[in-house]
Amino acid sequence: MSDPVVHVESYLNQAGGETLRERVNELLRLHPAALVLDFSGTKLVNSIGVSFLLEIIEAAQREKTPLEFTGVSADIGDLFGLLGISARVPVKAG
Repeated sequence: MSDPVVHVESYLNQAGGETLRERVNELLRLHPAALVLDFSGTKLVNSIGVSFLLEIIEAAQREKTPLEFTGVSADIGDLFGLLGISARVPVKAG
């Protein structure tokens, strides 16, 4: 069985972050072996979106569920690098 994949909205902001957090928390309650967030359709991550991602990373760590970000654009990948997110989660380019 493959790991669940959650597709991140095109704009990860307050509304998108809340939706993403709820979906990830639902999946974490099922104790998957790992969880993948697919950013291939994501154009923008604002500061509020980053705060939601940090919450998600912490929740996955608490549950001991490996997390991976895939389909990440160069610009968003640079942002994740500057903020230290890529040091906490594997980030794969899209």
